[in-house]
Amino acid sequence: MQFPESPLVEKPVAAGTFLQFYFKPGPLTKIVLPCILRNGASYGFNPHTGLKDPSDPSKGKKRVVIEFSSPNIAKPFHAGHLRSTIIGGFLSNLYEGAGWDVVRMNYLGDWGKQYGVLAIGFERFGSEDALQRDPIAHLYDVYVKVNVISKEQEDVIKAVQAKVKELQVWRYLGRPCGASTNANPGCKRVRRRTRGGSSKADRRKRWRGGQEILQANGRW
Repeated sequence: MQFPESPLVEKPVAAGTFLQFYFKPGPLTKIVLPCILRNGASYGFNPHTGLKDPSDPSKGKKRVVIEFSSPNIAKPFHAGHLRSTIIGGFLSNLYEGAGWDVVRMNYLGDWGKQYGVLAIGFERFGSEDALQRDPIAHLYDVYVKVNVISKEQEDVIKAVQAKVKELQVWRYLGRPCGASTNANPGCKRVRRRTRGGSSKADRRKRWRGGQEILQANGRW
């Protein structure tokens, strides 16, 4: 294919499945640099794009609300929060450069839990004297200490909950299929899957099989 000669762009170059275009540095410089010097700080901006009616600026700008990462302060920050913040900043600048009325928002959620945790921590580790000397550092130290205890308690609670579920399954599997359980199509299958062998390995295998059936029938 023959491309016409351009005063601004070199002839395209085929590179595999790509078609590459290159600007001629000389002509591009002569066009862009005077435009930058002429427009100054407003170069690259187009305030008319964001107008409700470009023919009548008195009608005002269009408005866009951009929400950033909005982290939940009850949980640790991660790369996703940084990514959302960067994207939000980029979009805000882009719309603002196009003349829009940009409202930037970054809502911090779940304050209640943090204040509650801090209040409990201050009862155990707080000091009015230390609070007066350096309030931020002292509250941070209290928060760290009480979160260590909170994490230990969460691990214990999860272990107890897992044990309770296991006991519930054993209770369900050991119950005879009466009138109420016969209505459950998974009951007889559970009974069939859990018969046989009495070794520890057999019981574990039967328990897993019964668990799968209970999950399929919404009983787990």
